[in-house]
Amino acid sequence: MAFSPSNVSIGVGDEGDLTLQVEDFEVSIFRISMRIAYNSTIVTFTDSTGFTVGDFFDPDIVTFVRDDYSRIHLTITLTQG
Repeated sequence: MAFSPSNVSIGVGDEGDLTLQVEDFEVSIFRISMRIAYNSTIVTFTDSTGFTVGDFFDPDIVTFVRDDYSRIHLTITLTQG
């Protein structure tokens, strides 16, 4: 797993994209759960418009995203394997 790009430079009021790339695991993955911390005085996260699940998992997934006190809680679970 890695963030892409590794650095993002944006101006005040501008938007930027950050992608978490998940690929090439040697074993099957059925669930990913993580917490991403950020400085909420300079960055905001909008989970309703700022989060998209890619094609790593099949379409049969349950996704949970919550922004709580400058931490993004993210869980993606495959419902059928």
